Amino acid sequence: MVFRLRNRIVILALAVALLPMLVMSGLTLMQRNRLYRVLESEIRHTSENSLRYVATDFYKTCEITNNLLKEKVASNISMLLLLVESKGGLHLSPTARVQWDAVNQLSQEHRVVTLPQMVLGNIPIAKNYDPQQENLVLGGLSRSSGGGYTILQRMNEKGDMLRIMTDALDADGKRAVGSYIPAVAPDGTANPVVSAILRGENYVGISFAVNEWSVSGYQPLKDADGRVFACICSGVTINAMTMIKDIVRETRIGKSGYIAVLGGKGVNKGRYIIAHDAARENTSLLDQTDNQGRLFVQEIIAAGIKNAGEIGICNYNWKNIGDAKARQKMGAYIYFAPWDWLIMPTAYNDDYAESYRAVSSRINELLWSIVFGGLAFLVAALAIAWYLGNRIAG
Repeated sequence: MVFRLRNRIVILALAVALLPMLVMSGLTLMQRNRLYRVLESEIRHTSENSLRYVATDFYKTCEITNNLLKEKVASNISMLLLLVESKGGLHLSPTARVQWDAVNQLSQEHRVVTLPQMVLGNIPIAKNYDPQQENLVLGGLSRSSGGGYTILQRMNEKGDMLRIMTDALDADGKRAVGSYIPAVAPDGTANPVVSAILRGENYVGISFAVNEWSVSGYQPLKDADGRVFACICSGVTINAMTMIKDIVRETRIGKSGYIAVLGGKGVNKGRYIIAHDAARENTSLLDQTDNQGRLFVQEIIAAGIKNAGEIGICNYNWKNIGDAKARQKMGAYIYFAPWDWLIMPTAYNDDYAESYRAVSSRINELLWSIVFGGLAFLVAALAIAWYLGNRIAG
């Protein structure tokens, strides 16, 4: 009888101690997977919002910069036009001819052409390749206004525009006199700058000049018959905008994410315009594929251009130079049409996995705390029940 009473007390104490532990452990296990799913979703949502914020902020920076530059080049064009007019204006000599070794700035093809001599007032414009020697018209203007200036002469009916006087330098450090803007690009597309000039319209926007992109303004000049025979230009190169490059190279998203800027169309399609690693600039990603053979860069560019000014989200595998293997990335992208830029902040998924692992570890710690705490409580309850059972039974 004594033995039965004591055992009943111990069994009752065991049930009282074990039941809450089993219930709590069971509920925690049931909720753990749900918590993991919620946690993973929240981390992904946070990552996506962070990328959207960076994309929006950088897009607005480009917008503001573009508007300021357009105002600047428009002002510079007005200054150049006034200066040209004050010296008697530009016109073509009816008799004198000049032979040029004209170089296509895109294909680098050379052509020998003979054109009428361009005259400023009554002074013929001579070829000047030396950057140390001031130009007849442009001397000092660049220093005073902070922009680059060019005078271009129409080469033919097609509308190719030859630089006959310029501050722009070629790859050898000489003035890019003799280089020309082709009316038609190597891929057969019409040059928007030349198209606007031939229509007699001013052009202010992105353009390729000699060997780099710039925000430029062009104003056509017409002869007495209303035919465009030349144009004047002022521009600020995008490479000179160190603030924009600094933002790209100094921004870090998560642990190792960054911003990339790719070209969207023409010769720059899929090419790094600005990269977090300067050594990779001008390299092409257009044919980059993921581990399933998908041309994801082409897909992203097409989607960005189709929805210009709107943010899209993409996921892909990416392997940087020096990485042992490809890593999963999430990216936001937005196309800035005025500069033909695809802005693309990206982040590696495993950068955010540390937060996931940290919270998961805390959940597991909570579960084990319940188990060990319950076991300790169980041992204490059994000891107390044994002691009381003996006292009551004895």
